[in-house]
Amino acid sequence: MNLSRRTFIASAALAPVACGGLSYEHGIPVAQPKPLPVVRPPQIGQEWTYIKKNIFDGKTLDVITERVSNIGSNIVIDRMTADGARLPSEIQTSWGMVSTDTQWSRLLNFSPSLPLWPEQLSTTWAK
Repeated sequence: MNLSRRTFIASAALAPVACGGLSYEHGIPVAQPKPLPVVRPPQIGQEWTYIKKNIFDGKTLDVITERVSNIGSNIVIDRMTADGARLPSEIQTSWGMVSTDTQWSRLLNFSPSLPLWPEQLSTTWAK
């Protein structure tokens, strides 16, 4: 068996081991809080910021700021990048029920809306 073939076979056998270090972050389970917290309703002007990172090398891809801009029949959350570019707005039919999801490479529209968090904050919730 020639040297290049041996090298290929050895590297193919070791490839799964080399990729083992690339894993997603894992959460730590915590006990259910007592008393259960109440999810507060949104207010116009509330804003929060996300740092979007590449999970493989940890580099920052962008900084995205989201701000509640309208509360009515729908809740509209405007989104902006660090350089001021506007992104598609997230739309919720009620607080926590998303109808237009902007977190993916394609814009997703749901009918009926999908919950963003559990409807009941308990360890037995399964809907």
